[in-house]
Amino acid sequence: AKAWHWEDFHGMVCIWFDAEDREPLYKIPRVEGIDNGSMRYLGTWEADRPIEMHLAEFVENTVDVQHFTPMHGRLPLPWTDTRVPGFNVVFDSKVVFGYDAPEEVAKYGPAGNHLLYFLNSSYLVICGRHLPSTGASAQVQFIGPAGLIRFLFIIPDIGRIVLFQTHTPLNDNYGLSQRVCFRYFAERQVPR
Repeated sequence: AKAWHWEDFHGMVCIWFDAEDREPLYKIPRVEGIDNGSMRYLGTWEADRPIEMHLAEFVENTVDVQHFTPMHGRLPLPWTDTRVPGFNVVFDSKVVFGYDAPEEVAKYGPAGNHLLYFLNSSYLVICGRHLPSTGASAQVQFIGPAGLIRFLFIIPDIGRIVLFQTHTPLNDNYGLSQRVCFRYFAERQVPR
């Protein structure tokens, strides 16, 4: 029987697969706040249907930072396609690769060719009025080929939230179908 390298990563079982049958090339960066108990587990959510896309599309959209405000700026009601009239989101984004200048990468996490950091800050515009006080930021860490993504949301005066998004390729639609799951953690002062 085939034995796989695996790791219990914050309550998720992560299995190393390598087409060339090599040993794991890197360790998954852990979140200190989860390990030391300063963050609590809030739950898991799985998409109710497969997401029809190639795994690479998620990463490719990330490095296209100019598309965020035009494409994602109209504020939707959560989990719907309905837009809230007069509400928009302004994004300011950049990408840092795990092999960029060490002093730049160190601001966001470990270095390595298997990591990409997407950095985003945003705020609301309501009926044309810019409201920077509604701002928040996110640091998104793509680990490996983007099968595991860590979001760190920083909301002033509220706290930090960590969300892991996993993509598991399915055998449907020539491998373009993805099972997408989310697992949430937050600092203890963040309201449920």
